[in-house]
Amino acid sequence: MNEIKEKIKKIGVVPVVKINDASKAVLLANALKRGGIPCVEVTFRTSEATNAIKNIASSDVNMIVGAGTVTTIRQVDLALESGAKFIVSPGFNEKIVKYCIEKNAPIIPGVFTSSEIEKAIEYDLDMVKFFPAEQGGGVNMIKALNGPYGNLMFIPTGGITESNICDYLALDCVSACGGSFMANPSLIDSNAFDEIEQICNNTIKKILGFTIKHIRINSTDITKSKTADFLINIFGFDDKHRSSLKFLTEQIQNTKKASPTKNGFLTIGTHNVDRAVYHLEQNELKFNHATALKDAKGNMLEIYLSDEITGFAIRFVKN
Repeated sequence: MNEIKEKIKKIGVVPVVKINDASKAVLLANALKRGGIPCVEVTFRTSEATNAIKNIASSDVNMIVGAGTVTTIRQVDLALESGAKFIVSPGFNEKIVKYCIEKNAPIIPGVFTSSEIEKAIEYDLDMVKFFPAEQGGGVNMIKALNGPYGNLMFIPTGGITESNICDYLALDCVSACGGSFMANPSLIDSNAFDEIEQICNNTIKKILGFTIKHIRINSTDITKSKTADFLINIFGFDDKHRSSLKFLTEQIQNTKKASPTKNGFLTIGTHNVDRAVYHLEQNELKFNHATALKDAKGNMLEIYLSDEITGFAIRFVKN
């Protein structure tokens, strides 16, 4: 899988946007990035698409920008000339696929049937867009398609919302989800960039799904407030957890046995450890990759932060 597709997989979500005014493209990119989503698919559904891609690509936002709803060879050229890093088409257009392969441009074509998936396999593609996802059978359809085509990764798009995105991402064959709910045209047109940022932030928290799995405390006389602050601020737990952190009888293990850490360790569960590592590293947390445990497919199952937090070692595991 190429580097751009790998990054998309780690991010987990691709905002699919329709931009009516290219002058707002960088403002949008900044809002998405602040919300934790450093990628965007600008669709060729308006005449402003080319300039919007160009404005984002030439800015200092450090954004992975791609072109979507690409239906002609001319649009591929315009997108690549403008700085697009990947191409997405709504259907499987063999001419576009061939042309992108010749140009060494990552192409994620749309598929809806087994026949289209087999065409993608013929072209040695490893990632396709399943579109329209909800109308095409949703999670159950992708599960069914994954049976005979187990080596292919899907990006379901169409009908994806904040309420169903985790259902799709729970499937091992789903790399990421494409969605317009994070930045619909009305929000962009009305300059509601703070709202877009908040939607993105909420979406990332939801797809990471951080939970407290286990807390080991080496001593009963430590101050827990800093630990509570860390959990609430970094992992997005609600402030209501602050009081419960002092009394988690099932999840807190009090012990005075020797431990390599000062105060103990916290085990944090997440829906996807690789994705959690990526997003937390964007927040300047550092991981000790020598501690990572992986499954047979290379997916991370467990890893520790490099540094202790308030005297606690922090361990991440898959929920």
